[in-house]
This record gives sequence, structure tokens and C-alpha cells, in this order.
Amino acid sequence: MRIMYRTLTTIITIMMMLCVVSNNGMYAKEDETKCSITIHYELEDVQFRLYQIGEIDKEGKPTLIAPYDESKATFKSEQYEKATLTLETYIREHQNVPDAYVNTDQDGTVSFTQLNKGIYLILSDEVKEGKYTYTPSAVMVTLPNRNFETNQTIYHIEMDMKYEKIHEDDIPKYKNIEVKKVWDDQNNTNRPSSIDVVLLKNGKEKEVKQLNAKNGWQCTWENLSTKDSWDVKEKEVPNNYSVTKKKEQNTYIL
Repeated sequence: MRIMYRTLTTIITIMMMLCVVSNNGMYAKEDETKCSITIHYELEDVQFRLYQIGEIDKEGKPTLIAPYDESKATFKSEQYEKATLTLETYIREHQNVPDAYVNTDQDGTVSFTQLNKGIYLILSDEVKEGKYTYTPSAVMVTLPNRNFETNQTIYHIEMDMKYEKIHEDDIPKYKNIEVKKVWDDQNNTNRPSSIDVVLLKNGKEKEVKQLNAKNGWQCTWENLSTKDSWDVKEKEVPNNYSVTKKKEQNTYIL
């Protein structure tokens, strides 16, 4: 299978970006320096959209802002990457208006400038170019960032966009999607006896299945056309719970 990937060339993983703390004063009120993000991609004239989804409080704690707090994504220190997928699903389903959107230039470069401090999500759509389909990954960025090796505050971040590139001959006509529910609640006795999982087709609700102990908290949708975009979400997150989402090939773990 001819599948090619490009990776971030700068040290800008989700864990690094969101583990920034304010004890060093980098989020001090008097620091009003504007920030920027520059992205390098393989294709020109591709739109990238920027959403401010959170902020860092004075204690260094990341917090979702409205309306993205409705997604109930969690910002626990080990769950930031999973929060990215949860927020991407929320934005695509609700068609939230981006704070900014810019198309890549002839060199495949796009820049977002004059940004305030905060947490941002960057999205782009699948694009077909020749015999290949390009699918950029959602990326979350905290501004400003901190280089812990040099102890420097980074206001201007530059990166290569991570994406999947697949030849048309390697794309099957149909695929299956499996969903697994994993509870991280120390076996809470008040855990719901079931949850509803929604299958989204091109961002709209297609079907709902119930997960419970009898079916092992998992289900599968079969023979889904690869011409459509498919995603899943938990229909309603129980009170006192947050949600994360991880994708492993065609399996979603909630």
C-alpha cells in the first residue's frame, strides 16, 4: 500500500505545547506580544482554518472557551492529543465559524499573524490532486510556547503540516468503522449503564447505536462508502464526565 506521511519538523508535539505553565511569568498580564503560526504544506491554494478553542489561566491551567466547552473534551495532561480529535468532530458537525482562514500560497505556505495568547485548533479538508488524496491532520497549538531546553518563550511557531497521502488505487470502495468505549473512572458505581454513539456521515447524524456491558461496550458499522466522510461521537456525555477520542486505523476509542 502506497501511503506516505510527512511529520512535523519542529519540536511542537501536543504534549509540549500544552504543558506550558505560567510560573515563569510568560502569561503575565503585562506581556502583550502578538503571536503567529506558519505552516508548510505540499499543495498550493488549500484553505486552512484557525479556531481559538481555549485559553491558559494565570495558574497555567488550559481551559476550553465557549462554545467549544460544550464538546466536553478534557484537557488532562495526558489527553491533549485525544482532545484534538474530539474538538475536530465538534467543529465539523456544528460548522463553527473560524477566527481566521487563509489559503496556502504557491509554495504551500500559510501564515496566521497578530494572534493573541491562547489555545488554537487548525483544520483543513481532504483534497484530491491528480491520483492522490491528501488528508491533513488536525493540530492544536498553544501560544506562546516554551522551549524547555533553552528556557525561551516562543511567540512565532513554524511547522510542516502532518498529513496522509494515498494513491487512488489503494483506496477501497468500502470500509468498516469500529467503536469501543473505555471508562476511566476508577470503576465508579454511578457509571451509566449505557451510552449512545452517533455515526456521522459528512458531518451529519446517520445512525445511533447503544453501547453497554452486554455488547462489550463496542459496535461496528460495516460497508461504508469511502466516497463519504465518516466520523463518530458520543451522543451525550454523562454529567461529571469528559470525553476523549483516539483513532487507530478504522477503530475509534471513546
